[in-house]
Amino acid sequence: MQEHIITQYGNDLTRRWLKLVLALSAFLLFIFVIIPLPIKYIPAVKHYVETARENNISPGALYYTDVPVSGAAESNSRNTVRFYYNMQMADKKAD
Repeated sequence: MQEHIITQYGNDLTRRWLKLVLALSAFLLFIFVIIPLPIKYIPAVKHYVETARENNISPGALYYTDVPVSGAAESNSRNTVRFYYNMQMADKKAD
């Protein structure tokens, strides 16, 4: 009976490791093979990537930090956190 339990657990553990390895392989395939395909075969995307590299532009940073609204949103978020924290501290002192 106990050998059956150990064997069953061993098989289950092997299956889980196999699923993990397959999931990681699929993820890496997607990231390093499938996503770069448009860069090679679509001229507009290829031009965009080349221009970004030539001008040392980080596309991710372009969308989040180069827009004035994002700076205002960050400032408002920080002020909200500070205000909330100060209110909490004032409530604790009042008690």
